[in-house]
Amino acid sequence: MIAFLAEIRFDRSGDSAAYVAQGWGPQEPVHRWAVGAESHMRLPVARPGPGCVLLLGAMPWCDAVSLPVQTVMLAVNGRLLANVEWEGHRTLAFPLPASIEDDDELTLEIHHLSSRLTRPEAGLSPSGEPFGLLVTDLRVFRLPPPRLPPATRGPVAGEMADGTLQAAVQAATGLAPERLAARFESIGQNCEFGLVQRGLGAEPLGLLRFASVVNHMLVEGLMAGFAGVGRPETTRVFVSDPPECEYKVHEQTYYLWYSTRRTAAEATQDAVWREQCRRLAFLQRKFVEDLRAGEKICVLTFIEPGRLSGAEALAVFCALNVHGPNALLWTVFGDPARAGQVDRLYPGFLLGHLGAVDERGYASWDAWLSVLCNAELLLKD
Repeated sequence: MIAFLAEIRFDRSGDSAAYVAQGWGPQEPVHRWAVGAESHMRLPVARPGPGCVLLLGAMPWCDAVSLPVQTVMLAVNGRLLANVEWEGHRTLAFPLPASIEDDDELTLEIHHLSSRLTRPEAGLSPSGEPFGLLVTDLRVFRLPPPRLPPATRGPVAGEMADGTLQAAVQAATGLAPERLAARFESIGQNCEFGLVQRGLGAEPLGLLRFASVVNHMLVEGLMAGFAGVGRPETTRVFVSDPPECEYKVHEQTYYLWYSTRRTAAEATQDAVWREQCRRLAFLQRKFVEDLRAGEKICVLTFIEPGRLSGAEALAVFCALNVHGPNALLWTVFGDPARAGQVDRLYPGFLLGHLGAVDERGYASWDAWLSVLCNAELLLKD
């Protein structure tokens, strides 16, 4: 089971003062700025052993004109972790190098390779140094030694149009497509997988099935079990613009957005608000119970494409396992020849290939059903 070892919080009431060294600004209400050319801090673990992963939640100072993206180099005890081009608030995960497993003390180095290029009149801290990263949290996890090597299962032969794919999937898994689809649970980003489940005949209840949530808040929500969602003071109901005029929900604790598919002709705004507060509280309890049981496969779809996606998905996988041993199916778009293929990156951590997308940005249901089948079979190994 994945172990959660330690964390540092960088808000005003957090404990970052005990760990930071050079290159840091003062603690602010919800964050602390890493400033200057580089920033150092001690990590809250010693002799970490094998399989440790560092999760860093941060947002770079960027400017649309002078610095749209920051280039950041991360190292621990002089060993390179990663070079990343960073924009937006993200939580990224980086495996620690094996060469530091027995070191008595670990020091994280953040080299702000491009922050010094910011314009003098913008992006400078009160001390006159350029802003680097706005850091909110740092966590350390340990992954258990892999029991199985990486593996791949190719696309399942057949098509849904003539029923051959459904038959092949049922023969391989022993499950009809609707029962197979119900084994999975969407954990946000968009509603595509929820619609796929509906198309396959499954209608499971899920907190994030039709909700949008940004990645760094997904990690925070998973760590906390989405505690507090549905509170009257943080749940807002709005009416969308014509022609839909549907009630939309914004849950402010974790920035969840979704549509209720109900209109003012069907219910009052106050009635929908009360209903959604109750619904969110119920689905949060169910979500945590499911995570503790560890029986479902969580699906993370439509992560923003790019070189940081793998680091974001690994962060979600770690956070997902705080409550129990849970599997993650991370899906990506791309090569049509690989549509339906699934790779096992790590026991419980799968990469599904959905191939090409249509004009709406959705993959084919054939690719989805093949991915679900292969994920089920790889997790049975």
